Amino acid sequence: MATWGQAPTYHTWQLWDRLSTCHQFPLFLMPFHVTINYDSSYVKRCIMIKRVFQNFKNLDKLTYNIMRHGLKFCFAICLISTLILLTYCLAFASPFMYYIGINLFKISLIFAIEFVVCGFVVDGIKKQLI
Repeated sequence: MATWGQAPTYHTWQLWDRLSTCHQFPLFLMPFHVTINYDSSYVKRCIMIKRVFQNFKNLDKLTYNIMRHGLKFCFAICLISTLILLTYCLAFASPFMYYIGINLFKISLIFAIEFVVCGFVVDGIKKQLI
């Protein structure tokens, strides 16, 4: 947001620019030039998500493979925990099964986040050293 006495920051995009992918407007309702306020939180989130995907595409090959296989491993653990929790709900109402399923689910989420964050950090360190 612009503070008192400052003009808001605006930017004009062409119709065929990133606006058509960021906003889901029907094309016949959009004017030729569209003025968007950059202070809008939705536009900032769209730009931030695109930057994350660009950074993911620009990862080093080894780092990308480690992250990809790590996320597959975490997904497998998540599926196992889901099966254990389904078994708890449908067949055995044992608290032991519940705690195993919940803890495996927590571990899989924590590992997935660590693989992603550490992959970006390692890639950033590699690019600074080169």
